[in-house]
Parts: sequence; C-alpha cells; structure tokens
Amino acid sequence: MSGPLVRAAQLVDAPDIARVHVEAWRETYAELVDEAFATSFGRTDRLEQWMRVFSDASPADVFVAEVANEIVAFASAGPVAHRWPGFDSELYTLYVLRAFHGRGIGRALVAAAGMRLRQRGRPSTVVAVLRQNENARRFYERLGAREFGTYELNDEGRDLPHVMYGWKDLGSIEGQTTKRPE
Repeated sequence: MSGPLVRAAQLVDAPDIARVHVEAWRETYAELVDEAFATSFGRTDRLEQWMRVFSDASPADVFVAEVANEIVAFASAGPVAHRWPGFDSELYTLYVLRAFHGRGIGRALVAAAGMRLRQRGRPSTVVAVLRQNENARRFYERLGAREFGTYELNDEGRDLPHVMYGWKDLGSIEGQTTKRPE
C-alpha cells in the first residue's frame, strides 16, 4: 500500500477540510469534553472558517493528506498566534480521521508544515494540546516536541486546560518522520 499524498491545500479543498475538521473533532473530543460542546462544532461554521483562510491574506499554510483521492486529514501552521518566548511559529491544527490513524499521515503533515515554516524563516514552533488528549500528547512527544507550559482556554464558558509543546528546531521533525507511523 502506498502512503498518503500530502500537498498544499487550495480553496477548492475547503469543503473537504471542513468535513474532516468536524468529523475528526467529534471523533476525538466526544470522549474528552461534554457532549453538547463536542457536537456544537458544525460544518457550516467550519466551511466559513476555511473559506476565510483561503480568501483572506491569512498567514496560514494549509496542507491536506489524500488517500484514494479523498482528503482524510489536514494541518495548518503559521506565525505564532500568542506570545510564547523562544518560538516564532505555531502548528494551528492537525486533524486526521480516526479510520486513518496509525498510517503515518499525521507525521507526514507535521513534516510538511515544518518544512514550509522553516522555508519561511520560522525555525521553531509550538502546538497547544487539550490536557485530556493523551493520544495527541504522546504523538507530539514521539515527534520530539517538549512540554514547556500550560494555559487555560475559555471557549463558550468552558475552561479547557491546554498543554503547550514545542520544537526549538523544526529540522528535528524531519528525522522523526522516518520512524514508525503513529
């Protein structure tokens, strides 16, 4: 079986990215947050979000992963959104449909985003992970990210504790992507 096709996303991909965003969000967060919050994440809102990313002068780079010509995952990254001393970029999103976990897709997307960030002169990056999301935390740790802080995100009146992970040198991710799939 050949690996996924990872490529830069385009405006035409926005509906599929929105679909994956909602499906992967619900698959992951239904187990981690209350049901009302997990199911409040709607496709129309996500489609509007991704249409804005592609139509605005957004600083985000977006990548998709395709398997059998179907988008099954995506990642986005760009300049750091919050002030995290020592880091100049951020992995904003990484979502992989559960049926495609364990195939190296997440690693391939992180590597693609990392390479683009380095090309843009941003050699270090951070990623925020919901504290309860143990699978994601282990994934980033296996890619060499180091935990360096925490913060509370308040979303719709819910306090969501996050753990911050970072890479001081994105070049280290490239070496990690040749190891076993996540």
